[in-house]
Amino acid sequence: MRRRPSPRVLALSTALFVLALAGIAVFIPYLTREREAVAGVPVPPPYAVAENIRLAPDQQVCLKGVAIDVDSEVAEFSVASNARSGPPLRVSARAPGYRTGGEVAGGYTGPGAVRVPLQPPSQSLLADFCIENRGERSVQLLGAHEGRTASRPVAFVDGEGIPQDMSLRFLDKESGSVLGRLGSLIDRMSAFHPPVLEKPVLWLLLALLVLVLPAAAIYAVVSSFRGEA
Repeated sequence: MRRRPSPRVLALSTALFVLALAGIAVFIPYLTREREAVAGVPVPPPYAVAENIRLAPDQQVCLKGVAIDVDSEVAEFSVASNARSGPPLRVSARAPGYRTGGEVAGGYTGPGAVRVPLQPPSQSLLADFCIENRGERSVQLLGAHEGRTASRPVAFVDGEGIPQDMSLRFLDKESGSVLGRLGSLIDRMSAFHPPVLEKPVLWLLLALLVLVLPAAAIYAVVSSFRGEA
């Protein structure tokens, strides 16, 4: 008579099957799906209530201490005004040994996102990011004053500190998958962290995460049947 598999063997088989199914149905598609490549989000958009930043003609808003990575090729901010013909804007980013910027032609409509191509730095750095109203009418930029948007960048209008944060993010020109951009993600994680979290350490932690967590889950399932015959 064929011997029936023990409960522990059945549990191990089931756990392996569930992990394989999850990998095929969830994790592999997530890791390989092409998506917009976000290079950084210095200030996220408001979640509840927006507190927009009004720029009169010739006024300038700056965020100081903005992290810019080597793949930050496009800056994206949002115009909050219900504008039919927005004023021209000048965008710039400055740091010691680094300067880039671009122009936004007038005539755009709002509200909506505005994107400006940038020249990324050769290495990750902290910069001052500014937007200047070069037109003859005012414009409102999307801002927020929430705990979740409190971050390193501090906003100033014409040199005067303001309580709001200006929503801002950076993008790579090319879309990509999480798996394909894993190296740049590790680089970004190690850029502004203590020396103990250098890239080799982060790669080791990632490998342990991928290997140890599934193994621990399987061990827990199998161990629950230890007392079974």
